[in-house]
Amino acid sequence: MVPGMRESLLKLKWIKAGLAALYDDGPDGLRVEKLCDRMGVTKGSFYHHFTNLADYKIQLLEYWERESTSEIIRRASGEATPQEQLLAMRHLTSTIPRSSEKAIRSWALHDPIAGRYQKKMDRERLKALEQIYGQIYETAEAESLAKLVCCLFVGAEQIMIPITKKELKELYEFMIDRGRGRKQS
Repeated sequence: MVPGMRESLLKLKWIKAGLAALYDDGPDGLRVEKLCDRMGVTKGSFYHHFTNLADYKIQLLEYWERESTSEIIRRASGEATPQEQLLAMRHLTSTIPRSSEKAIRSWALHDPIAGRYQKKMDRERLKALEQIYGQIYETAEAESLAKLVCCLFVGAEQIMIPITKKELKELYEFMIDRGRGRKQS
């Protein structure tokens, strides 16, 4: 194994355990003792990887931002057409664990740092969609469509009546099909 790789893999394991804890137990699950119990290790292991709990939470949020937002936008932007970019975003966002997105948003309601990260991610997502739709529509319509897609993504996570993956895919495809129009002259 490459030097440092084991450290990175262990740190990632801690981060993923935190996401699971956040979903299972809410923000209360992000306590050192609970995380150590979940991982089956001592506090020394935690403090080997993280300076303190605040450092851990920031690294968890940075990981979440990178994986659920920045990386998706980067990968989708590599597609040739706006329609292909929208399809890529739909596909890539469908790989985000729905429980984690919901848990992060719930946490962000009560934690100022988590709230700042969530606002930043929402702005990045909205900006990326506005840029894609802006290649097809005038600014006002592109902004509206971007907001609708963001609301669909967030709403599908929050609604208490289950929306199946198939139904969600159909709703996204409807929005993508809406994006097959052209700018008005």
